[in-house]
Amino acid sequence: MIKMKIEEKEALQKTLVDNQLNKVKLLEMAKKEKEDDIGASEEYGKILQKQENERFEYFKNIERNSHGFMTKSVEEESLREIERKHKEEEEKIRQYILDKEKRYQHFNFLKRSK
Repeated sequence: MIKMKIEEKEALQKTLVDNQLNKVKLLEMAKKEKEDDIGASEEYGKILQKQENERFEYFKNIERNSHGFMTKSVEEESLREIERKHKEEEEKIRQYILDKEKRYQHFNFLKRSK
């Protein structure tokens, strides 16, 4: 009978030790899961941040390209306007020279006719 009680007591102690070990294992597993969740959340945050940065750069490039296009268009328009004015000036000078030659020829014609 005493032997049985000792065996029961030892079995109970073994059960208590096993329960304590299981409790420690469960706490360690819960801690590892929490760490894994935190790691996964951090990775997901990095992915979202990377996507946001890429999105920002995409729109920044669109804005820069459109600004470059607008600047280029304005520059091209300015160059066309300068070229147009230059051609107008050349035409005025050419016309002035032609008129001057006509006057000179007319003056010479009048001189000869006298």
